[in-house]
Amino acid sequence: MNIFYKSLFLTTFSFFSLALGVSAQEVDTQLTNDDQAEVLRVSTIVREPFVIQDGPELTGFSIDLWNLISGRNDWVSEYVVTDRFVQLLNSVKKPADSDVAISNISITSDREQVMDFSSSIYDGGLQIMIPNTESNSGFVAAIATKNVAQLVLYTLFAFLLLGYGMNKLARAESWQGSLRGSYWNLITLGQYGDALPYKNNARAVFVLWIIIATSFVVLATAEITSTMITNKMGGTVNSYLDLQNKKVGVSAGSTSENFMRTNKITSISFDSIDEMFEQVASGQLDAVVHDSPVIRHYVTYSGRGRVIAVGEIFNKEQYGIALPENSPLREQINTTLLQLREEGVYEDLYNKWFNK
Repeated sequence: MNIFYKSLFLTTFSFFSLALGVSAQEVDTQLTNDDQAEVLRVSTIVREPFVIQDGPELTGFSIDLWNLISGRNDWVSEYVVTDRFVQLLNSVKKPADSDVAISNISITSDREQVMDFSSSIYDGGLQIMIPNTESNSGFVAAIATKNVAQLVLYTLFAFLLLGYGMNKLARAESWQGSLRGSYWNLITLGQYGDALPYKNNARAVFVLWIIIATSFVVLATAEITSTMITNKMGGTVNSYLDLQNKKVGVSAGSTSENFMRTNKITSISFDSIDEMFEQVASGQLDAVVHDSPVIRHYVTYSGRGRVIAVGEIFNKEQYGIALPENSPLREQINTTLLQLREEGVYEDLYNKWFNK
């Protein structure tokens, strides 16, 4: 009986296998291939709106585009988020530790000597961002700057200390009386009539105090006025030619850093663009030179009201997907990019992120 059932099973299986045109070996091979889908290590860096990180989740134009490309090629992506742009570029240089690097990476001749690129995924360029002079040129903003704030504090301390000493010498009062006199000298610059000294030597000290107090006020007023004018003059920056002798921030390892060096304009390199953007928003930097779409996104969202983008886009460049030299993925990526453009999928994605 057992032999009968076994023969029936084999006959039935053979019949259906022939009918479907699939052998047991082919089914096993297909399952094995699915289990061994190619996993790619993809390096990236947060550069809104190209790469946006919300907790463990990544999104943005470049991430969405790559997910479309990898999905059509049955690739599984293992994302690695780097902290520095230089580190991102190094991830696909020999010896490469990533299969792909994607964000807002400009295609340049220098970079193509040590890595490969896909065809262009975005046409960009550089732009300038400066503090919003409407919000940073007033009296309160001037007082809030480090130099002016220190001067005001030193002035107040000097008024109280010298006023206390003068009252102690001139009127020989108790420390409580001297402190009270110091207070009135502070708010009247030594011209509080009821507290005027009556001794000759004390009167000489009093005249000296008037000179010192007036000098402090003049110095503080000049510093505040100078800061307000400087903040207001920030609006005169309209192109990179206006950046000479100004404190300008750039991203380390970026094309903006190279552009400033080539044009002999002094700049300060930052590993973190968050720190760089915060410094220009607070007025610690006169300007920032960076990728135009990243600047415009910051101006619209995180830096709204604190910074403005000025001038035209310059040093126009194309962004691409970076790959190790002689990467076998390049042709497949370019073919998929072409398909996405022809089908209108790329245009829809572009409009989603840049034509809001």
